[in-house]
Amino acid sequence: MLISSSRNLKSYSMKSDQIMGPLSVKALLDDQRCFTLEQLDFKQCVAIKSKHIQLILTSCPNLKTFRALSGQDQQNSFDPRLDIRDLPIHSTKGPQWACQGLLELQIGFTGFSEITNDLPVQPYVDYIYDQLAVLTELQTLYLGGELGAAFFPDDSRVWAFDFTLRSGIWKLGTLKQLKYLNVQRLKHNRIGKPEVEWVVRHWPHLTEFHGQRKWQQ
Repeated sequence: MLISSSRNLKSYSMKSDQIMGPLSVKALLDDQRCFTLEQLDFKQCVAIKSKHIQLILTSCPNLKTFRALSGQDQQNSFDPRLDIRDLPIHSTKGPQWACQGLLELQIGFTGFSEITNDLPVQPYVDYIYDQLAVLTELQTLYLGGELGAAFFPDDSRVWAFDFTLRSGIWKLGTLKQLKYLNVQRLKHNRIGKPEVEWVVRHWPHLTEFHGQRKWQQ
């Protein structure tokens, strides 16, 4: 396997016909490669498990670029997502994202609709915001949300992660270096005037913000 033969691997990008299976993930993280990796691009791969996305984020401290979200909706093909049910919200000592020096992150989250009504969904949202908040060097952020539906009913659990101040984006005030934000693929965002005003105040270097509509400074 090519990955196994590269002991000081710094960059790995998958082609559109490749599968990132468990053996490939193991090879990627073995032999200290988890410490040398700086750039990973999975947005074109045809398969990668959600739990492996989480494993990589908690295992690679020197990542600068992590792309696991395609740039547009993939109607008839695989579209990577991190399922929130794979997040360690029930453990106070659960693994945190290790890649605190990230400069670019492209990631999507799904599974909100699968959380049963007898369980709170906010702890999952808090975990996401808490992990993003420590990425203080981040300059580019693409966020995606639930797959499939273009319309979500009012009682859908997806609205817990709507990128509003109420949901917790105030935790991201630490991202002072952010220059580019795209949440167009977070279809269940409810960004309004309060959020835009907050963004202007707290992200002084932001030059492009793509939500329901494009905003440029």
